[in-house]
Parts: sequence; structure tokens; C-alpha cells
Amino acid sequence: MLNSLQNHQWIRRIGLCLLFFLIVILLYYPTMGSLPFWDDWYFIFKSWTLKNVNPIEFWKWGNHRRSWPVFYTSVSLLLKLWGTKVIYYHLLSVILHSINGLLLYKLLKELKSSYAFWLAILYVVHPAHFFTVAWIVQVKTLMAITFFLMSFIFFLQRDKKLNYALSILFFLLSVLSKSVFTPLILLMPFSKYRKILLPFMIIALYSISLTLWSSHLKSPQTALVKNHYQYYLIKKSTSPMVFATGPVRPAPIPQEKYENPMAKVSLSMANLTKYVVFSFYPWKTLLVHPMTTLNDSYTDFAINFIVILLIATTILFYYSINDTLFLYSSASYLLLILPLCGAIYIPIFHYSNFVDYWLSAPLIAFVFCLSRITQKKILLPLLTFMICFMTIKTFSNARKMKTPNEMISLSIESSPKNPLIQMMLAKQFFYEGNFVESNSILLKIKKDYSLEKEKIDNEIELNLKKMNGEFVDDQTL
Repeated sequence: MLNSLQNHQWIRRIGLCLLFFLIVILLYYPTMGSLPFWDDWYFIFKSWTLKNVNPIEFWKWGNHRRSWPVFYTSVSLLLKLWGTKVIYYHLLSVILHSINGLLLYKLLKELKSSYAFWLAILYVVHPAHFFTVAWIVQVKTLMAITFFLMSFIFFLQRDKKLNYALSILFFLLSVLSKSVFTPLILLMPFSKYRKILLPFMIIALYSISLTLWSSHLKSPQTALVKNHYQYYLIKKSTSPMVFATGPVRPAPIPQEKYENPMAKVSLSMANLTKYVVFSFYPWKTLLVHPMTTLNDSYTDFAINFIVILLIATTILFYYSINDTLFLYSSASYLLLILPLCGAIYIPIFHYSNFVDYWLSAPLIAFVFCLSRITQKKILLPLLTFMICFMTIKTFSNARKMKTPNEMISLSIESSPKNPLIQMMLAKQFFYEGNFVESNSILLKIKKDYSLEKEKIDNEIELNLKKMNGEFVDDQTL
């Protein structure tokens, strides 16, 4: 009888694993053969660092020191194993995302959350993950999520010393895969024994200091600035920027707009509203959304005010009933989103940015918040609508954006006056070997925008050399 029960449990577990994998593979199948794009070239396939530096160097304090040593080490090994066979990298992302859904389900079950299975499904199908899963370099985000969820599960089973040690280890691997996950530590302090969190706090502080060192303290002179759109931001911006290894995110607004403190507050409120609304209702998935601009209309102000009032009222309600899980979850969600809104200064995030794939981390806390809605008459219809809508939306995204060119082109349509996205497309054509199309875009940029003409000319010359069959070392890092 006991053996039969155990066999039944194993069949159920295998069935759940296959179900989550099947859902993710069906949603993202159209993108499985997609070529690398944007950061994929810089961080992986054209990276001088990955091809020439011993992975041990990523863990040392020196020129190759980065805040993501787990990611760099993993990818350097995968590059040696798989080379440029992108299908394997896409398959890895799909597997990791399905594992994350399964781990989240197990975690919610451990916490006795309502509708744990459907909340995990909601997380998996959310369109905010589209670029996280379809974009090869974002495997760092998926890895960080996997390690964090494993850390949290072992943390809840910390009665055994081994489980507590494993929880610390997986948390370390998480924040060294992507340091943005440090605020998720707030999901752990349900225990009254706060001292057991000390190792996690030390790891979080180390990760934050490492990120600050690689972004703020490395000057433009010592950092490796060698990509095709950083030069514009360096030239135009007077604030500190991140130079370490990848492109600065597009869509900055002019510095003079930052001078008015109320303008900063208004832009931060507008972006906070966007992220909260997008968590519930992801209206349009784009690689780069149009800039958020100051708008003095009463409608916009009313929407922002209502959203913030609802957040404050909800938090106060759960505080009044002493629901610590909701309070810690909402604190994690807000701490992960506020830097993206400009409310907390981080140099790669501008007040005008809104990029949906940055929600992959906050959505973990968001799902925990939803799990605290105990009224079935509210939660069940809400989950049903969100899952149906988001499944259709994500699959539609995958069909509509099967290639990098389609992904970038949709952002150009939404932000036609942003030359940085156009330069991204020009470089994409360059790496695909379509040098004629790349040059036509560069010539248009040179004509329409007052960017550094010398830099554009260098890009054009590079295309011409490739067209003439000349050898060009196009490794960018």
C-alpha cells in the first residue's frame, strides 16, 4: 500500500514537470530557432572575454570582475560545449522557465497558499517573461530565479542543518547570477528567528557592493566601452552610467528634465503606475517601450493617484490583519520596481524607461501578494481572466516576434524617433551578414540625427569591409 502511494506521488511529480514544460514549449515554440540579438552578441557570441579569459577570473577582483560571476562562468562553459547552436540555449531557457513554475508551485504549496497551481501557471504564462525566455542572454535572470526559489524552499525546511546550508548556498548563486534579486530576501523573514537571516544579509550586501563597484566606481577610462550605442549616452549624459560589459539601455530623456524635483516624482509615479498595471494587464510587450513623458493632464494625474492610493490602502488593510506574508511580499515587489521607476537612483534605469521584462523578478513577489487574497469569489474569476488573457498574449507575442528583427522593428514603430533602437537593428543586420541593409539604416541615422558622425562613419566602413570580404575582428568585448 505504501509503495503504491509512493509510486503514485512520483507519477504525479513527473506529470507536473511534463505539464509545465509542455505549457512553456507550446508558448515559446515559434521563437526556438531565433537568432541571437542585442546583448546576446556582446555578452556571449562575440565576447572576447568569454572566449579568452579563464572562468576563474570572473570570481577574482580585477579587470574581469563582474557582478554576475555565476552567469559568466556558466555561459563560458556552455559556449565551449554548444558553440553557436542557438537552439540549445533557447531550450535551456524554456527548461529553466518551466522549472521555475514548478518550484513556485511547490513553494506556494509549502506556504499553504490558495490556488497554488493556478498562481504558478499565471506566473509561467505572464507576457512580461517573453523577452526573458526568448532572449538568450536573459538566462541569467532565469538562473537567478531558479536558485532563489530553491533557496526559499530549503529555507522553509531549515530544521535540518544541511537544508539551511543549501538555502544560503542557493541564495548566493542567485544574487551572483543577477544582483537585482537581492530585495527578494524580504520574502524570507517569516520566521521569528531573525538571526538566521544574517548570512543572507551579508550575501545581499556583498552583491550590492559588487554591483556598485562594477557600475559606479569604474570610470569610463578604465571600463571596456566598446559597443555601438554607448557612445551617444556617454557624450550627452552628465550623470554616472554603467559601463561594465553591456549596452546602456536606450530611451534616456535629456538631463535638463531631471533638474526639477517634482518632474522626477511625476515620472516615477507614472512608471510605478505602468508597472503595477502591467502586472495585472500586460497591454503590449516590447523590447523598448516609448519614453514616459511629463503629462500635466488631470486624467494622468488621477490614474497615478488612484493606483498609489490603492497600493497604500491594500498594504494598510493587510497590516491591520497582521498578514506578514503579504506585507513582506508587497515590500519585495515595490523594492524591485522602484529602481526601475527612478524613485531609487540606479544609473542604468532612467526616469522615462518602461521595459516589461524587468518584471520577471518582481512578479515572484506579485504572485505571493495574489496568493493572500483568500476570498474565492474574487481570486478565482481574477485568476481565470488573467491566465486566459496572458496565455493568448504570450503566444501571440511569440508568433509576432519570431525573429530579432521583428522584435526590434516593433520597438522602432512605437518609438520612431529613438535612433538607438535603429542602431540596434543596424547592428543586428551586421551580425546576420546583411551589410547592405545595415548600411542603409546607418546612412538614414546619419542624415536624420545629430549623433557623432565619426562613429556612424566607422560603422559604415566596417560594413563596407565585410562586403568586400576583408577580415574584420568583430568581437566587441
